[in-house]
Amino acid sequence: MDIVLKPSTLPKFNAAVTKLKADAQTSQRSQQTSVAVTALTNKISDNLSQISQYTKVLENPPLLTADTTNLTRVSGLLDAQTRQIPILDAANKCAEVKTQEDLALSQFQAIQVAVDKVSNGLGSLGTAYDSVNDNLTNLDSSVSSLQPLAPALAKKTTTDNAQLVARAKVAVTKNKPQVVAARAAVDLAASRLQAFNAAAENARCQFP
Repeated sequence: MDIVLKPSTLPKFNAAVTKLKADAQTSQRSQQTSVAVTALTNKISDNLSQISQYTKVLENPPLLTADTTNLTRVSGLLDAQTRQIPILDAANKCAEVKTQEDLALSQFQAIQVAVDKVSNGLGSLGTAYDSVNDNLTNLDSSVSSLQPLAPALAKKTTTDNAQLVARAKVAVTKNKPQVVAARAAVDLAASRLQAFNAAAENARCQFP
C-alpha cells in the first residue's frame, strides 16, 4: 500500500513528539495506578478475611479470669518463700532454708500446671486478639493508601465493611482486660521462678 507523506514543519514535528511522550507517560501512570490498586484491594481482602475469622473467636472467648487469679496466687506463694531465703541464710538457719527449698518444689509444680492452663486458654484467644488488632491497623492503612488512587472504591470498601469493623473493635475492647492480665500473670510467674532459683543458688548454706 502506497502512503503519501505530506510536508510539515519542525514545530509541528516537535509538538507531535511532545504529545507522544505525554501520552506514554499518562499510559504508564495509569498502568502503575492499576497495579497499585490491585495490590491494595488484595491486601484489604486479606485483612477483612482475617478480621472476620478471628472476630468470631473473640466473640466466644475462653474465660481466663479464674485461671489467671490462681496463677497469680500460686506464684505469690513462691515469692513469699523467696523473700525468706536470704533472711534464714543470714541467720545461718540452714535447715530452715532447706525446708523452704523442699516446700518450693510443690509450688514449682503448681505454678507449672497453672501456667500451662492459662497458656492453653491464651493460645487461641491471644492469637485472635493480636490478629484482629493488627489487621484493623493494616486495613486503615490500606484504605488510606487507596483513597488518592481510587476514592470511590476506598469509600465503598469502608461503607461495605463498617459493620464488621465495628464488631471487631467491640470484641477487641471486650477481651483486652483478660488477655493483658493473663499475659502479665504468666510473665510474673516466670520472673518469680527465676528469682527463687537465684535466691536458692546464692544461699551460703550448702546441702548434700
